[in-house]
Amino acid sequence: MLRPVLAIVVLAALGAVSLIGAAPAPAAYPGANGELVFTSTQDGGARHIFVTNGAGGIRDLTGVHASTQETQPEFSPSGTKIAFTRGVADSMNTQIFVMNANGTNRVALTHTSNGNGDPTWSPDGNHIAFVSDRAGGQGDIYVMNADGTHVRRLTHDTWSESDLAWSPSGRIAFVRVRPGGGDEDIWSIKPDGTGLVNLSHDSANDDVQPDWSPNGKQIVYAGPFHPTGSVGGDLWIMNANGTNQHPLQHESNGYSDGSFPAWSPNGQTIAFVANNGTGHPGVWKVPATGGQNIQVVNNNGGGNPLDQEVDWQPVP
Repeated sequence: MLRPVLAIVVLAALGAVSLIGAAPAPAAYPGANGELVFTSTQDGGARHIFVTNGAGGIRDLTGVHASTQETQPEFSPSGTKIAFTRGVADSMNTQIFVMNANGTNRVALTHTSNGNGDPTWSPDGNHIAFVSDRAGGQGDIYVMNADGTHVRRLTHDTWSESDLAWSPSGRIAFVRVRPGGGDEDIWSIKPDGTGLVNLSHDSANDDVQPDWSPNGKQIVYAGPFHPTGSVGGDLWIMNANGTNQHPLQHESNGYSDGSFPAWSPNGQTIAFVANNGTGHPGVWKVPATGGQNIQVVNNNGGGNPLDQEVDWQPVP
């Protein structure tokens, strides 16, 4: 499934790659704060996976000259692995891979002729939930062992599912939309396929890209305009049951289009993507309780690169 994410045009950056355009939903697992992983076209070609480092720089895990699209990275609960989606531009065949946190030892977990994407780890690191259109239709939620075996299907409907995030307390949050498109709401489901519930219930706005707090009690997500006048969509927080929906108060710095939020493992900070006013979406962070934005990745290079799809490494 390809769809625009808020005001960021992903089609131009990704080509016509099925499922890669659907934003992943990271999951924050408790621990110390490690590296940030994100995707970008800063190399000037295909979308690659990058990580930050303690010196304030970034490195490309995909490979500077690689033509392969690698997107939707998510750290395992141990912080030692990254699950991600790999595809080739203009191909509908996307697969789930896993690699070491340093980018080595890539292993394919899915091998279907139809698209797979949106991987998210279970809290114990033994399973990965993902979206696939292997059965036809718009894409359903599946769960497999972390080595790709024993695949089972959770949803069996004509709705479209995306943006998966597995809670530290067990439930899987995701975005659901009716056949043919329309309003996008955040739902959750139990890992056995029961207990489906609509969390956001917002018929007037799209609510997407959920991420759980490390204690599983709250969800940060990309929602409607900030009431005080942000440009484009903004970041919101709600309780795990969908109550107390409110905008995250993060101010100034000239940002717009807040999206792709990722809670830090220590629960104190939220990383996100925003336009800094130059037209180049980069990676920012803000206190989880609200406050001043700090830009983490300065993305003012040539060729209008796009930083997206942020996740935070937990360090045990």
